[in-house]
Amino acid sequence: MKEKLIRSSFILAVGTVLSGNVIMGIQSIGAIFFIAAFTEGIHRWLLFPFVLAAMSFHMTVDQLIKYGVGMIITMLIVIAGEKKWKRFHKEWGYICMGGTLIAIAAGERWVKEGGNYFLIKGIVEGVFVMSSGYLLGMFIHLLMSVKVKKPKLKKNKEQWFLANAGKARLLACAETYRNLAKTFHGLSETPPDEFLMAEERKDYLWKRRMMETQVVMAGQLSEMAQIITDVAEDICGVVDVGEMLEERLTFHLKKKGILAKNILVAKVREQRNEIYMTVRTYKRKPINTKEIGDMLYEVCNKKYVPSLDTVTMVNKEFVTLRFEEDANFRLLSGLAKVTKENERISGDNYSIHQINTGRIVCSLSDGMGSGEEAYEESETVVDLMEQFLEAGFTKEAAIQMVNGYLISRTEDQVISTADICDIDLYDGVCDFMKLGASTSFIKRDNGVEIVPSQSLPLGVFHQLDLESVSKKLYDGDYVIMMTDGVVDRILETDPEEELKELIQNIQSVNPNEMAKQILYQILASYPESIHDDMTVIVLGIWKK
Repeated sequence: MKEKLIRSSFILAVGTVLSGNVIMGIQSIGAIFFIAAFTEGIHRWLLFPFVLAAMSFHMTVDQLIKYGVGMIITMLIVIAGEKKWKRFHKEWGYICMGGTLIAIAAGERWVKEGGNYFLIKGIVEGVFVMSSGYLLGMFIHLLMSVKVKKPKLKKNKEQWFLANAGKARLLACAETYRNLAKTFHGLSETPPDEFLMAEERKDYLWKRRMMETQVVMAGQLSEMAQIITDVAEDICGVVDVGEMLEERLTFHLKKKGILAKNILVAKVREQRNEIYMTVRTYKRKPINTKEIGDMLYEVCNKKYVPSLDTVTMVNKEFVTLRFEEDANFRLLSGLAKVTKENERISGDNYSIHQINTGRIVCSLSDGMGSGEEAYEESETVVDLMEQFLEAGFTKEAAIQMVNGYLISRTEDQVISTADICDIDLYDGVCDFMKLGASTSFIKRDNGVEIVPSQSLPLGVFHQLDLESVSKKLYDGDYVIMMTDGVVDRILETDPEEELKELIQNIQSVNPNEMAKQILYQILASYPESIHDDMTVIVLGIWKK
């Protein structure tokens, strides 16, 4: 900051001296310097009096008023434009200055004799000031951006050493967790013959429960090891933004009334950038972090949005922000559901959870039976899935953990379905994982695609055979998920094909309306009493 202050002061001093002179018969040097320095933010509030005072040494009062009025009008237009529009282009400042001089010359044409001469002279001068100011502004911008590189070899070495040392310690910790997991797996693989010799069934069941708990613990330790490994890999993911880019970001944000420091760019595993910076407001009102993301786009030519865990407002206190690359798609959801006849509460539960800017996971669970007990079972599945995913577990590990919990929780068997739809909003890829869940559908412009389910529900076997099906989604596609109460209500030989045709014929583009139409058309086509809870979820995806 001190170096930039010295440079801007030097530019102001040199420009003021030049403004007080006539060079090669050109009297508008002061106007050229003023508009170039003002658009680049060089001591804006000192610039006008300094330049005007310098120009008074060689100009008449009429000329001084002419250029003074032109500079004041340009100042007001540029300041008003920057406040009104976030992306106010500095080129408008040069156009305003040249246009103002031309307008003044047009006024002189009607007042003075030989008016055409003044008009032509004003047009030439206006164009000259506009073009020369633009070229000088580019030079000033370059002068302010160039930074003398200082030796940072020692600092870079220290950062490299600390980062890799921290990574090594975390990897060692992860390996310890993996070894513990293997130990628990080894204990759980003890043959059950010795238990079968037990005289009391209670003793056998207790020891079996201990084995199951050990398997669950082994899975938890393995997943913790993987999470720590991922964090260790991310430690060395911070990249140097480059001094030029850092200077441009700092300078651009300061012009908008924001002081920024400690700017870092991290490359996440998906090869997308995250920007970290510590900022506070400077001579302005508090600002929304989304507006700061728009300012980053002006410099980086890439859309950034604040992460979900970042504060929404920035004021005069320094705060650290994290910005993620904006997703390419947006998602809207719709829901329709009915409860089993004579039941007060539905046994179906769902969750649509945004993990980060570019990932949304929809979980749908159908508890065994209906009523409050089924509701509690499916709610447990959905809540645990959401918590595990939020903590950083993969969806495969989260499902295994939930399954282990259901098996080991009680002597009574607890069975629930799990229908997981994991959508990447960057590339539009959707991963389906179904455990005892009903068929899903993808509605496209050219037809409807079926996503079948063949695996058993949660709570049946300790080890699950997880299979994931990936589908590419495009602009305007819809994902339709439903519980088995919807499919089982259709009495046709092939209910999936019947549903496929029904979905294809729906014309609504609103996800909520589409979900309601699917459910209500099925209820109308098969009007007998409702024997099971019915839930339909529609997820629509569109390009931003």
